This record gives sequence, C-alpha cells and structure tokens, in this order.
Amino acid sequence: MTTGEIPLKNDFEGLESVFYIKKENEVVADTLTDDQAVILDTEKGLTVLLGCSHRGVINTLNHVAKLTGKKSIHAVLGGLHLGKASDAKLSKIMDHLRGFGLEKIGVGHCTGTRAFVALSNEFPNRVFLNTVGNVVSV
Repeated sequence: MTTGEIPLKNDFEGLESVFYIKKENEVVADTLTDDQAVILDTEKGLTVLLGCSHRGVINTLNHVAKLTGKKSIHAVLGGLHLGKASDAKLSKIMDHLRGFGLEKIGVGHCTGTRAFVALSNEFPNRVFLNTVGNVVSV
C-alpha cells in the first residue's frame, strides 16, 4: 500500500523553503503533499520504501504505524533527507528511530554522509548504502 499524504506532526521535521511550485500565475512554496512512501508487509515485518522523505522520515514512519496498526518496522529503504540536518535534529531522529525496532536501514543519496555515519554508529550492522543496482532481501 502507499502512505498517501504524510501529515506533518512533529516539531523537528519541517519543510525546507527551497522548493517552489507555480500555481496559476504565482510561484509559491511547495508543501510537498505528494511525498509518499510504499509499505510492504513481508514475512519479516513491514518494509517501508521511501522516496526522499521531504515530509520527514519520522513523520512518515509514524504515519505508517498509524495506517497499519504496527509500531515495529523491519526495514526502511530510501532517502532520509538528512544531508543538511543539524546535530540536534539528527539526535531527535535517532531517538525516534530506536522505537521502531528497525533491523535494516538502507539509506539513499539525500541522507548525507554525516547522517549515514551517525546512523551506522547508532545502529551497528543494520545500516547500509542503498545504491543503484543493489539487491536487498527483506
């Protein structure tokens, strides 16, 4: 299933003011309401396929938990959009990710090197770079 529109619920994952769209004859901030994820219910548990998590990885995973009624998520694959995240934001993300019981975290391009290292330190042997051509068993 897909998540549909992901609600912005927490106070640490806000929209960036670098994305714009043209509405009629005006350029306005893009609230990225079309940002979605795909949810797979596998034998090992939920796997969430992210695009770029513009509405926030924690907002996304909380929405997945609400939609499915399952708080535990086996795997997350995709962009976490943390390339420019502050240390404070990364810390909050880590705190919340711990609550999902993640076994695999395959991060994409927009996660950023600093966030990748922080995730790898926080979740040893569970984090990997998910690049083009990578085959993942979940």
